[in-house]
Amino acid sequence: MPVNEPEPEAAEIHRPYPFMEWSMLVGAVVDVRREGVFVRTGFVEDATPSGDTAWIAADGLDRRIMIEKSAGYVLWITAEQLQLRRVHQPSR
Repeated sequence: MPVNEPEPEAAEIHRPYPFMEWSMLVGAVVDVRREGVFVRTGFVEDATPSGDTAWIAADGLDRRIMIEKSAGYVLWITAEQLQLRRVHQPSR
């Protein structure tokens, strides 16, 4: 294996995947997709206890947005971000 290529396990930690329990993502950085199309990357500021609705924080020119699963949104997260979120759980 060439020296500059990451180990397969290391590459997996950076590969995003859909995560359906949005209430567990408060405090994480995620990719927002709608019907398979990338919308933006953002910080999950809050989510309903049911996990059906989430608020993505404003960042630069991007406004704060509310997204809903029923509108076709899906949040994608990397294993690395999920682990960081668990280590630094926000207080509610």
